[in-house]
Amino acid sequence: MTISSCLGDFMGLFMNCENVVLERLNWFSGTDVGEDGLHLYGGKNYLVRNCHISSGDDALSLTVESPENEPLEKVVVENCTLSSRMASGVKLHVKSAASQAFIEDVSFNDVTISLPKLRSGHDAVRILDERHGDSGIRRIRLNSVLADMGGGPGTGMRVHGGSDILVRGCNFVNGRGVQFWATASNGRSVRGLDIRDTIFAGSESSNREGIVLSRCEKFSLVRLTVQNFGSAGIQLTDCRYGDLSDSTVINSGGPGILLSNVGHASVIGNALIGTGRPVVENGESDGNTLDRNIVSSF
Repeated sequence: MTISSCLGDFMGLFMNCENVVLERLNWFSGTDVGEDGLHLYGGKNYLVRNCHISSGDDALSLTVESPENEPLEKVVVENCTLSSRMASGVKLHVKSAASQAFIEDVSFNDVTISLPKLRSGHDAVRILDERHGDSGIRRIRLNSVLADMGGGPGTGMRVHGGSDILVRGCNFVNGRGVQFWATASNGRSVRGLDIRDTIFAGSESSNREGIVLSRCEKFSLVRLTVQNFGSAGIQLTDCRYGDLSDSTVINSGGPGILLSNVGHASVIGNALIGTGRPVVENGESDGNTLDRNIVSSF
């Protein structure tokens, strides 16, 4: 199915549906905010495969927004290309009004996201959990996702709340803003964040950090490559019980790794190449293990 010149809200919306297959969709439309692509709005057992979606606003939106919403669960997105001119390629959003609903068990496999005109405040992938109480977004998997941030200053991936999020074998490239940013929501820390075997490459004009984690618990950053960021390569603030190991930080303007009020973290076996300063601890950082971090110039 091909859709073009659709300038309203969503080109397609599926609300509280079950056992849905969306395959070989070529949807090219929308140039501005409010002109979205595909919206999955509650329900379960969705497969989105071999689709190409270009929109003005969010290209693929997975949300629960109201008391009438059923949970959104068991979604697989694979071999798709997503593009937004003014917003996010992928957005997962639990609004506070959806007090009983949640989003869980979502996987993205072999997905390409491009953002030709991204603005500050928008992200290639956005996870936003506004639910009160327990986590409303959980068990999210990104495997072999390529996000090209060459269009503007926004963030590669932003996680605001949520738990058990895996990013594996992905590439975030041409970033001028922070490439990965995770922070707490409604007093809940981000728990169980696992990023591994992933590349974060800033553009030469980037003046921000590569990775920023704030109020994260039980996190893993393993075998990452972080290069060409004007500030710290990896910055951890108010984080507890984590592993940062076997990663490479190249050409950061600030510290290669910056720990501020971090406790019980293992920072082991990282290579810091061409950084202003290697590993820096600030504030009340305690109980951390710093070992076998290699510092070198080009």
